[in-house]
Amino acid sequence: MSSSNLSFLSRKHTLLANNGFAISAALLMACSLQAGAFEMLILGRFITGIDGGIALSVLPMYLSEISPKEIRGSLGQVTTIFICIGMFTGQLLGLPELLGKIWFYTNSIFGKAGIPPAKIPYVTLSRGGIETLAAIFSGLVTEHLGRRPLLIGGFGLMALFFGTLTITLTLQDHGPWVPYLSIMGVLAIIASFCSGPGKLTFLLGETFKRSQKQWESLMRSHVRTVLKAGLTSPIPSP
Repeated sequence: MSSSNLSFLSRKHTLLANNGFAISAALLMACSLQAGAFEMLILGRFITGIDGGIALSVLPMYLSEISPKEIRGSLGQVTTIFICIGMFTGQLLGLPELLGKIWFYTNSIFGKAGIPPAKIPYVTLSRGGIETLAAIFSGLVTEHLGRRPLLIGGFGLMALFFGTLTITLTLQDHGPWVPYLSIMGVLAIIASFCSGPGKLTFLLGETFKRSQKQWESLMRSHVRTVLKAGLTSPIPSP
């Protein structure tokens, strides 16, 4: 949808028009309780997805085109930093002392790792904090270290920590301290991913011609969405 919008509108006008989806979705969800219609909530969530898809496709491209070359990498990270802050805020509100109703896919991972249910929300909160700090770190050092070292280093560290996590999960019944190593492995994987591979993909448009950037942005958003849905969706037991 975003690529067709860009064919008729500029980046800036596409983002301005996209605000209409955000406002409409917010009004639908806010009024669903008073109206007693859960359909309004579902429709609002659906429109929110459209708004987020367009924003994630167009905003990084727009920022990379208007920013000076010397700060293009750092400014391109602004989108992901605010995404991480939003996720961290949701995890914070999910604490039992606050709303206590928000569930993240890592909750089940930490539960299977042997973490007591009462401690899982706080471990999940640390995950959001690590992700946010890693995104900020990546934004600060992108122009100094370069894109390639962060990508290669991030993937290398992910491979190392995935191997470590596999070992700790296999041996988690051999001692009460092993599950905590699994937690450290998960956090290390998230930090490695967010400091390089997970965030620098928004800057891939730099390697494409201007006429091809909208298609690169569209494909990147689709691939990220499909992979995230596939990795975070529960697998039914046989």
